[in-house]
Amino acid sequence: MHWTHEKGLVAEDKVRRHLEGQGYHLVRSRFKTPFAEIDLLMRSGNESLLVEVKSLSAKGFPETRLGRRQKQRLRHAQEWLAQKTESDVSLVLAMVEESGQILLFNLSEDDLK
Repeated sequence: MHWTHEKGLVAEDKVRRHLEGQGYHLVRSRFKTPFAEIDLLMRSGNESLLVEVKSLSAKGFPETRLGRRQKQRLRHAQEWLAQKTESDVSLVLAMVEESGQILLFNLSEDDLK
């Protein structure tokens, strides 16, 4: 297995466990929508989270981790899932630092422009 792929899987597992501790449950990982592949689809009640996981090897601004095209794809996936499930869907950027600390950022429509 390629090192960066393995590192990504470890980061996704850490984020999944963190969110499960907050009352969410995993619906699917590596969820393919017509617009983007979502790392984690989590749910609690009527709220769904589309979670994009990034591992950080250096300090930086989280918004620089998502390119313009990826932001557009994620926004379209969010809209698609909200319409399909008729539920509240939030988009979350989860950053996993080398120390293991998890930083969660709720992405607004403005963040995705």
